[in-house]
Amino acid sequence: MLSEKVQILLAILWLVPLSSAACEPPPVADSESLVQLALDCNPAQRSLDARVRAQASRAAATGHLDDPGLMLGIAPETFGNEQLPDGTVVELSQSLPWPGVLALRRAIEDSGTDILAFEYDRGAVTLAHSLRLAYADWRYREQLLAINRRHRDLWQSFIAANRTRYAVGSGRKSALLQAQHEAHQLQIEEIALSRAVERDKSRLARLLNLQPADLPASAPLPRREPPPDALALALDSLGNQPQLQRLAAEETRKSRQLALAEKDRYPQFNLLARHNNIWMDPDQRLFVGVGINLPLDIGGKRSARERSLAAEKLAVEWQRQDAALALQDTLRRADSRLREARETLQLYRDELLPLAEESLATARDDFAAGSGDFLDLLVAERNLLKVRRDIEAARRDRFVATAQLTAAAGLVLLDDWNSLGARSSSSASGPKATHTKVSARIFGK
Repeated sequence: MLSEKVQILLAILWLVPLSSAACEPPPVADSESLVQLALDCNPAQRSLDARVRAQASRAAATGHLDDPGLMLGIAPETFGNEQLPDGTVVELSQSLPWPGVLALRRAIEDSGTDILAFEYDRGAVTLAHSLRLAYADWRYREQLLAINRRHRDLWQSFIAANRTRYAVGSGRKSALLQAQHEAHQLQIEEIALSRAVERDKSRLARLLNLQPADLPASAPLPRREPPPDALALALDSLGNQPQLQRLAAEETRKSRQLALAEKDRYPQFNLLARHNNIWMDPDQRLFVGVGINLPLDIGGKRSARERSLAAEKLAVEWQRQDAALALQDTLRRADSRLREARETLQLYRDELLPLAEESLATARDDFAAGSGDFLDLLVAERNLLKVRRDIEAARRDRFVATAQLTAAAGLVLLDDWNSLGARSSSSASGPKATHTKVSARIFGK
């Protein structure tokens, strides 16, 4: 039978129709509110929801006795024959499987429901991860656009200064031309970035089931990161990862299918009750009996079926072990990338950015005073532009690494890190908690 937690989940799914989700964009497009919206509105996720419902209904229809059989017959030549009674036959039959077969059939379908439930969870994790990556690219390019415009304005002031110096004979024409070239180069980059932002918004809107024009302005990337012991917590609770839970449910289904195949070596029964009034003696008219099949292993068909299921179960076990190793590797690499991005960002903010800003200010003052060379100003401005871009890249890398670590841990929202320790300590309660929690959070229960 389904666990109590999955039964609660199914009740939530049935009470909340698919069309009830309000797919309206939030006022501000921060990543976490968009994740919540995608969980409600993404068509692929809704499809998984419908599949869970369908499989749950299929499971509810399984594990019952077959319909009884009723046969009615007549002997036409006996009607109107005064020497014989009217010939009628009534037969009632009922097939009965070996004890435990019905329960195993229902358990197999329940395992199928669990598999799809964990596939739903896995889809939610994947969707949240994909959305965060799309959002990170969108926000990153929008910030690059803002930086480009800021530096283009800066070069416009340099162009004006060089034009004035050239007009009075204190500056070189090459400096004026170089300043104009730098401004145009930034303009070309701005065109490419603007088109890239359009593509990013289209990608994000598809995940949200919205139109790109409906997306509000982007918000800064969340500064929140997983806890310092995130890697240890994620490794300790690896069994709660939906991908592994799905494989565990698949393994359980194979075990139950194997048990059912072994039950096929036992006979099935067919109860029979017949009443035939052609017999002259009333005591001979009622007939009852029982029929059985002879479950012979002709050609080794039953043994082959059992060996096949046992091999499939073993394959799933190895697949789950391989998936666990892959997730461990993904967690370690994501944690390493997060620490790298965090340290890189701190170095840029604390050391390189103040240095580049001071270098440009110094070069600008020297150039204005006539003691500095335009080449020094050009190099200082390029350095500051690169540092500012690199800072945005480091911010994006930090958020992407956070998204990768969160997904590898089997979490949907960043707030889920708060409960990861509790999930790890209560993993003995069974692999059903994740899906119930995801659905309850989605539907506000």
